[in-house]
Amino acid sequence: MEGREVWDARISAAAGRLNFVEGYKILYVPWRTIGRSDTVFLSLNPGAPPDGAELCTVSDERGNSYEVEQAVTASPITAQFLALAALLGLRPGDILTGTVARFRSPRWRDLTLVQRRAAPDLGKEFWRQVFAARTPRRVIACCPEAAKIATDLLQARPELTIRSGWGDTSLYRYRAEAGPIVAQIPHLSTFKLLSRPECLGPLRTLLDLG
Repeated sequence: MEGREVWDARISAAAGRLNFVEGYKILYVPWRTIGRSDTVFLSLNPGAPPDGAELCTVSDERGNSYEVEQAVTASPITAQFLALAALLGLRPGDILTGTVARFRSPRWRDLTLVQRRAAPDLGKEFWRQVFAARTPRRVIACCPEAAKIATDLLQARPELTIRSGWGDTSLYRYRAEAGPIVAQIPHLSTFKLLSRPECLGPLRTLLDLG
């Protein structure tokens, strides 16, 4: 696994080349979490940061961003992630949390087509190295783009499709031959599954929680 400084330089250079001006962040946890966690949570890209947040950083050395910024962030995904951690029986800092398209934007559609196509490329290489350092037991992918990268890297095949308990929205599970699963869920900033009791059973099934 290449070091933090190497990745900071690579991402900074890509930001300049592709005209990403809002900043970047690929890990929502300290860099040392790599290789120590068997549960991964992946979202698409970081949004607008809370006041006072570091705009350009590869990792959050204070702890899990969702936990340390919960008092200042306006994003609904924060409470959902913390509830998901509780469902898993894990502390937020024990979950390797990050993005596949590391450049900040208020909304994904605000990016140009060229930017949307290019943004995940370096992210895929980053997570390839992370998974090589330690193969995760489960990856929770909070968007189709994250699920595609995780299933490609782990060579996971479709195993289960179930209704989420939220309208017609479905949940998808993929499994690799070696055992790791990729659980694809809708983006928690819009689909607040952890706040709806009828969604908790499907989530437990999806995540192999018994």
